[in-house]
Amino acid sequence: MKNLEYQTYLAPSGDLTPGSPEPSADPTGVTLGAPASLSTGKTSTSHSTATVAPVATTVTTTGPMSIEDLVNEYRSPGTTASRQSDGYASEAQINGVILYVLENNHIPATEQNKVKVKGSILALAQEGATSPKFAQNRVQDVFGLPVKVKDIKDGTAKHGTTIRKIARSLRNDAYLVAEALQIPGNLSKSYLIDHPEADLTDLYWVSDFQTFNNDPAIPEQVRIWLLTNFKKRFKKD
Repeated sequence: MKNLEYQTYLAPSGDLTPGSPEPSADPTGVTLGAPASLSTGKTSTSHSTATVAPVATTVTTTGPMSIEDLVNEYRSPGTTASRQSDGYASEAQINGVILYVLENNHIPATEQNKVKVKGSILALAQEGATSPKFAQNRVQDVFGLPVKVKDIKDGTAKHGTTIRKIARSLRNDAYLVAEALQIPGNLSKSYLIDHPEADLTDLYWVSDFQTFNNDPAIPEQVRIWLLTNFKKRFKKD
Protein backbone atom coordinates (compact mmCIF):
# COMPACT_ATOMS: atom_id res chain seq x y z
CA MET A 1 0.00 0.00 0.00
CA LYS A 2 1.29 3.44 -0.92
CA ASN A 3 2.18 5.59 2.05
CA LEU A 4 1.79 9.34 2.24
CA GLU A 5 3.26 12.01 4.44
CA TYR A 6 0.90 14.74 5.41
CA GLN A 7 0.30 17.36 8.09
CA THR A 8 -2.96 17.67 9.98
CA TYR A 9 -3.43 21.09 11.52
CA LEU A 10 -5.42 21.29 14.69
CA ALA A 11 -6.48 24.44 16.46
CA PRO A 12 -6.05 23.54 20.15
CA SER A 13 -8.59 26.04 21.34
CA GLY A 14 -11.20 26.22 18.62
CA ASP A 15 -11.86 27.34 15.04
CA LEU A 16 -9.27 29.88 13.93
CA THR A 17 -10.86 30.85 10.65
CA PRO A 18 -11.34 34.61 10.08
CA GLY A 19 -14.59 35.89 11.49
CA SER A 20 -15.07 33.01 13.91
CA PRO A 21 -15.53 33.58 17.65
CA GLU A 22 -12.46 33.61 19.82
CA PRO A 23 -11.52 30.19 21.27
CA SER A 24 -12.15 29.87 24.98
CA ALA A 25 -8.94 28.17 26.05
CA ASP A 26 -5.92 30.08 27.26
CA PRO A 27 -3.02 29.16 24.93
CA THR A 28 -0.51 29.14 27.79
CA GLY A 29 -2.45 26.53 29.71
CA VAL A 30 -2.68 28.93 32.66
CA THR A 31 -5.98 30.59 33.42
CA LEU A 32 -5.53 34.29 33.98
CA GLY A 33 -8.67 34.67 36.05
CA ALA A 34 -8.83 37.66 38.34
CA PRO A 35 -6.59 37.83 41.42
CA ALA A 36 -8.21 39.19 44.55
CA SER A 37 -6.56 42.54 43.92
CA LEU A 38 -8.44 42.82 40.61
CA SER A 39 -11.93 42.70 42.06
CA THR A 40 -13.96 45.77 41.10
CA GLY A 41 -17.31 44.76 42.51
CA LYS A 42 -18.76 44.71 38.98
CA THR A 43 -20.37 41.80 37.23
CA SER A 44 -18.09 41.16 34.30
CA THR A 45 -19.25 39.91 30.93
CA SER A 46 -17.87 36.48 30.14
CA HIS A 47 -15.34 36.59 27.31
CA SER A 48 -13.43 33.94 25.49
CA THR A 49 -9.72 34.04 25.97
CA ALA A 50 -7.32 33.69 23.11
CA THR A 51 -6.43 33.17 19.51
CA VAL A 52 -3.37 31.02 18.99
CA ALA A 53 -1.25 29.57 16.26
CA PRO A 54 -2.23 26.17 14.80
CA VAL A 55 -0.51 23.07 16.10
CA ALA A 56 0.82 20.48 13.65
CA THR A 57 0.72 16.70 14.02
CA THR A 58 2.59 14.55 11.53
CA VAL A 59 1.86 11.17 9.98
CA THR A 60 4.97 9.90 8.19
CA THR A 61 4.92 7.43 5.29
CA THR A 62 6.61 7.11 1.92
CA GLY A 63 5.61 7.07 -1.73
CA PRO A 64 5.57 9.20 -4.91
CA MET A 65 4.86 12.87 -4.19
CA SER A 66 1.42 14.19 -5.10
CA ILE A 67 -0.02 17.70 -5.00
CA GLU A 68 -1.45 16.81 -1.59
CA ASP A 69 2.03 15.84 -0.40
CA LEU A 70 3.44 19.08 -1.79
CA VAL A 71 0.82 21.19 -0.03
CA ASN A 72 1.31 19.33 3.24
CA GLU A 73 5.07 19.77 3.00
CA TYR A 74 4.43 23.49 2.58
CA ARG A 75 2.37 23.31 5.77
CA SER A 76 5.15 21.66 7.74
CA PRO A 77 6.29 23.16 11.08
CA GLY A 78 8.55 26.14 10.61
CA THR A 79 7.01 27.08 7.27
CA THR A 80 3.26 27.51 6.99
CA ALA A 81 2.66 27.19 10.72
CA SER A 82 4.68 30.34 11.24
CA ARG A 83 3.29 32.09 8.17
CA GLN A 84 -0.33 31.38 9.09
CA SER A 85 0.18 32.72 12.59
CA ASP A 86 2.31 35.77 11.82
CA GLY A 87 -0.13 38.01 13.67
CA TYR A 88 -0.27 35.89 16.81
CA ALA A 89 2.09 34.53 19.43
CA SER A 90 2.00 30.77 19.86
CA GLU A 91 1.57 28.97 23.17
CA ALA A 92 5.27 28.13 23.23
CA GLN A 93 6.27 31.73 22.53
CA ILE A 94 4.00 33.16 25.23
CA ASN A 95 5.25 30.66 27.79
CA GLY A 96 8.84 31.31 26.72
CA VAL A 97 8.53 35.06 27.23
CA ILE A 98 6.87 34.63 30.63
CA LEU A 99 9.61 32.25 31.78
CA TYR A 100 12.29 34.59 30.43
CA VAL A 101 10.92 37.49 32.51
CA LEU A 102 10.76 35.32 35.63
CA GLU A 103 14.24 33.87 35.18
CA ASN A 104 15.77 37.26 34.37
CA ASN A 105 14.42 38.62 37.65
CA HIS A 106 15.24 35.49 39.68
CA ILE A 107 11.57 34.88 40.45
CA PRO A 108 10.34 31.28 40.98
CA ALA A 109 8.38 29.99 37.97
CA THR A 110 5.28 29.02 39.94
CA GLU A 111 1.91 28.90 38.21
CA GLN A 112 0.79 31.93 40.22
CA ASN A 113 3.84 33.94 39.20
CA LYS A 114 3.34 33.00 35.54
CA VAL A 115 -0.20 34.38 35.70
CA LYS A 116 1.02 37.57 37.38
CA VAL A 117 3.61 38.16 34.68
CA LYS A 118 1.02 37.49 32.00
CA GLY A 119 -1.34 40.01 33.60
CA SER A 120 1.42 42.61 33.75
CA ILE A 121 2.34 42.07 30.10
CA LEU A 122 -1.29 42.64 29.12
CA ALA A 123 -1.56 45.73 31.31
CA LEU A 124 1.54 47.18 29.66
CA ALA A 125 0.24 46.32 26.19
CA GLN A 126 -2.98 48.14 27.06
CA GLU A 127 -0.94 51.17 28.12
CA GLY A 128 0.95 51.20 24.83
CA ALA A 129 3.93 48.85 25.17
CA THR A 130 3.05 47.48 21.72
CA SER A 131 4.72 50.62 20.33
CA PRO A 132 8.51 50.67 19.82
CA LYS A 133 8.47 54.21 21.25
CA PHE A 134 7.11 53.06 24.61
CA ALA A 135 9.52 53.60 27.54
CA GLN A 136 11.80 50.58 27.90
CA ASN A 137 12.30 51.26 31.62
CA ARG A 138 8.58 51.27 32.42
CA VAL A 139 7.81 48.79 35.21
CA GLN A 140 4.41 47.26 35.97
CA ASP A 141 4.15 45.85 39.49
CA VAL A 142 0.42 46.05 40.17
CA PHE A 143 0.27 42.27 40.71
CA GLY A 144 3.16 42.22 43.15
CA LEU A 145 5.95 41.34 40.72
CA PRO A 146 8.15 43.92 38.98
CA VAL A 147 7.78 43.39 35.23
CA LYS A 148 9.88 45.69 33.05
CA VAL A 149 9.11 46.46 29.41
CA LYS A 150 12.74 45.88 28.45
CA ASP A 151 12.66 42.36 29.90
CA ILE A 152 9.48 41.57 27.98
CA LYS A 153 10.93 42.88 24.72
CA ASP A 154 14.18 40.98 25.25
CA GLY A 155 12.08 37.87 25.83
CA THR A 156 9.96 38.44 22.72
CA ALA A 157 13.10 38.96 20.63
CA LYS A 158 14.54 35.70 21.94
CA HIS A 159 11.34 33.79 21.15
CA GLY A 160 10.56 35.41 17.80
CA THR A 161 7.42 37.32 18.70
CA THR A 162 6.28 40.77 19.91
CA ILE A 163 4.23 42.25 22.73
CA ARG A 164 1.48 43.08 20.24
CA LYS A 165 1.29 39.47 19.07
CA ILE A 166 1.05 38.23 22.66
CA ALA A 167 -1.68 40.75 23.42
CA ARG A 168 -3.54 39.79 20.23
CA SER A 169 -3.45 36.12 21.21
CA LEU A 170 -4.68 36.97 24.71
CA ARG A 171 -6.82 39.99 23.79
CA ASN A 172 -9.93 39.03 25.74
CA ASP A 173 -7.80 38.47 28.84
CA ALA A 174 -6.34 41.91 28.09
CA TYR A 175 -9.85 43.35 28.27
CA LEU A 176 -10.41 41.75 31.68
CA VAL A 177 -7.16 43.23 32.97
CA ALA A 178 -7.99 46.64 31.49
CA GLU A 179 -11.44 46.64 33.06
CA ALA A 180 -10.15 45.58 36.47
CA LEU A 181 -7.32 48.13 36.50
CA GLN A 182 -9.34 50.76 34.60
CA ILE A 183 -6.71 51.21 31.89
CA PRO A 184 -8.01 52.82 28.67
CA GLY A 185 -6.75 51.25 25.46
CA ASN A 186 -3.61 52.47 23.74
CA LEU A 187 -5.68 54.17 21.00
CA SER A 188 -8.13 55.81 23.39
CA LYS A 189 -6.87 59.37 22.86
CA SER A 190 -7.50 59.11 19.13
CA TYR A 191 -10.86 57.46 19.73
CA LEU A 192 -11.99 60.27 22.04
CA ILE A 193 -11.31 62.83 19.32
CA ASP A 194 -13.93 61.10 17.16
CA HIS A 195 -16.17 60.02 20.05
CA PRO A 196 -15.86 62.52 22.91
CA GLU A 197 -18.98 61.05 24.51
CA ALA A 198 -17.39 57.60 24.88
CA ASP A 199 -17.51 55.89 28.25
CA LEU A 200 -14.86 53.70 29.87
CA THR A 201 -16.47 50.51 28.59
CA ASP A 202 -15.66 51.62 25.05
CA LEU A 203 -12.17 52.74 25.95
CA TYR A 204 -11.13 49.40 27.46
CA TRP A 205 -11.52 47.84 24.00
CA VAL A 206 -9.75 50.59 22.03
CA SER A 207 -6.28 49.06 21.63
CA ASP A 208 -4.42 48.30 18.42
CA PHE A 209 -4.34 44.56 19.13
CA GLN A 210 -8.17 44.46 19.34
CA THR A 211 -8.65 45.59 15.73
CA PHE A 212 -9.74 42.24 14.28
CA ASN A 213 -11.36 40.82 17.39
CA ASN A 214 -14.85 39.53 16.59
CA ASP A 215 -15.96 39.10 20.19
CA PRO A 216 -19.64 40.14 20.26
CA ALA A 217 -18.98 41.98 23.52
CA ILE A 218 -17.10 44.73 21.66
CA PRO A 219 -19.38 47.75 21.13
CA GLU A 220 -20.22 48.03 17.42
CA GLN A 221 -19.01 51.62 17.10
CA VAL A 222 -15.67 50.59 18.62
CA ARG A 223 -15.33 47.69 16.18
CA ILE A 224 -16.06 49.96 13.21
CA TRP A 225 -13.71 52.67 14.49
CA LEU A 226 -10.82 50.22 15.00
CA LEU A 227 -11.14 48.93 11.44
CA THR A 228 -11.44 52.46 10.02
CA ASN A 229 -8.45 53.62 12.04
CA PHE A 230 -6.41 50.64 10.84
CA LYS A 231 -7.19 51.45 7.21
CA LYS A 232 -6.23 55.11 7.74
CA ARG A 233 -2.93 54.27 9.40
CA PHE A 234 -1.87 51.97 6.58
CA LYS A 235 -3.41 53.84 3.68
CA LYS A 236 -0.91 54.74 0.96
CA ASP A 237 -0.70 58.41 0.08
